[in-house]
Amino acid sequence: MPPKNSWLMWKHKEHAIYDAFPDGSPVDADAIGLDFGQPIWVEESFRVMCWRQLNRKSKKWIISHYVAVKFAHTDPDGNTACYYSTFGRDVDVDVDVGRME
Repeated sequence: MPPKNSWLMWKHKEHAIYDAFPDGSPVDADAIGLDFGQPIWVEESFRVMCWRQLNRKSKKWIISHYVAVKFAHTDPDGNTACYYSTFGRDVDVDVDVGRME
């Protein structure tokens, strides 16, 4: 898991951002001015089990194990808030390179 008080770089330019995790609402990264080219400071990381719907014909629901990362971000208006993103799903997520999947 990503260690608390460490820096992480985003691996992709599109990540789901939430105002809480696992029961939060999605947040528009553009609306808060989040730059996926800049690292984030890990406030906390934790494991959680969540229901997830498979993207198949059956649309079956399964339980997935997520690692979530909490980070603080200052939006264009100068307000700072904590946000969450998933770091990994259903894998052993020991961090060597410090990059979000």
